[in-house]
Amino acid sequence: MDRLGFSNWNTVLDAEDKVAAKLKQAFAITIRWYLSYCKRAGAPVDHDSARQFMRFAVDQKQPESWQQEQWIEAIRWFFRLVSRICGLNRVQVSARGCDKGRFPWLYRSESRRIFWLPL
Repeated sequence: MDRLGFSNWNTVLDAEDKVAAKLKQAFAITIRWYLSYCKRAGAPVDHDSARQFMRFAVDQKQPESWQQEQWIEAIRWFFRLVSRICGLNRVQVSARGCDKGRFPWLYRSESRRIFWLPL
């Protein structure tokens, strides 16, 4: 299994023009929460764990619909960022151009499935 990763996502978020300044802090809180959830659960950072996290978060916090949507958008932003930087998408399984030093929790499994593991 090849180990890749992405530890400076928050620096990229701070510099992101497409996210309103008001939302950047909320996104950072949500992404940190999600990544710590994955780490505690020993779960890979992938779409399945994101869905599980959202079920957990909604059960725990009983958020308003706008808050739930904001959490979803934060996690989407994170996955889009890692995919954009590593050149990944659903059909592409090679991450040759991805800088392994910058992405410590992205893995490619033996089955060629790409997923993220928290540090």
